Amino acid sequence: MIPFVFILVPAVALSQIQEGVKAPPTEQFLRQELSDDSTVAEFPGGLTALRTVIGNKINTRKIKAAKGRITSKAKFAININGEIEELTVTGDNESLNQELAKVIKSLKMKWKPGTYKNNPVKTWFIFPLHMNFE
Repeated sequence: MIPFVFILVPAVALSQIQEGVKAPPTEQFLRQELSDDSTVAEFPGGLTALRTVIGNKINTRKIKAAKGRITSKAKFAININGEIEELTVTGDNESLNQELAKVIKSLKMKWKPGTYKNNPVKTWFIFPLHMNFE
């Protein structure tokens, strides 16, 4: 059985503005502000480095009952200190979900926090993972 790992470009979203920054009054206003006055959290080395680190740490031998294409999606927050918190993982295969959660929890590198109007904020990050087993 040879697994093929496909790590898609993670989706990033800004949420839960903290540290005394007043949240914008509407979703439309938030979208406008995000384009000009905000940044998302950044993994050291960028998204390519994140995909490489996670891909190298996934232990495919721990994934049980894997046939065909299976998917998993990790959602987590990067707090104002650049640390991962509030991790949830969902997907087709519970052992893949557990392995992805274990790998993400093992990441000890600090992220550069996202900002809103030059203030650090908590940002949400979605990391999809697709694997094919033959």
